[in-house]
Amino acid sequence: MKTVLQATDIVKTYRIPRQAPLEVLKGVSFSVEEAQRVAIVGRSGSGKTTLLNILGSLDTPNSGQVEIASVPLFGGCGAARRRNRLRAGTVGFVFQNFQLMEELDTLENILLPLAAMRNAPPKAEGRAKAMNLLAKVGLEARAHHLPKELSGGEQQRVALARALICTPRLILADEPTGNLDTLTGAEILDLLLEAGGNGCAVVMVTHSQAAAARCDRVLTLENGVIKG
Repeated sequence: MKTVLQATDIVKTYRIPRQAPLEVLKGVSFSVEEAQRVAIVGRSGSGKTTLLNILGSLDTPNSGQVEIASVPLFGGCGAARRRNRLRAGTVGFVFQNFQLMEELDTLENILLPLAAMRNAPPKAEGRAKAMNLLAKVGLEARAHHLPKELSGGEQQRVALARALICTPRLILADEPTGNLDTLTGAEILDLLLEAGGNGCAVVMVTHSQAAAARCDRVLTLENGVIKG
């Protein structure tokens, strides 16, 4: 199996005026292989979302390195360009609060990541793929609805389809079922883990023990380090 994600000695410290520095991550190291589904659990405030943001290069560590598909995210010439390229085509994000563009309809939100791809498919091909994903998540009839016209579960389905539109090798999900009722959350989890079964690795931050139990590995973030 190929390693899709490698985190090595990730340190993240926040400087707070007139207070001692807050050490959130104190040397986090782990790897994720192709098609593997990994849950990261831990108490509230343990740094799970901070870690996920660093893994996706939405935040920067004080030290340490993250490699996605053997490409280092931080340091060296052209690091920002590498990060942008990986975010555009290799990594899909599923956020707890959905992060949909309110002025765009469902189809337009799903197509948005293709605009950042260097080798994006032709427009017609992209739209056809987006419609196929909408059908897969059960929202084909909602293609031209705005986010405010969708329920929370529907918005999360749109966010998942958006994460899959570029055929990523890695999906990073932050509490993907956290804002949903039990039944809807279970449906979203099924869809997310199905993506993992298709060769895409999934790293999911969750408070749900039931969700974590369905993953291949469970890592616990405690006192700034990974256990498990």
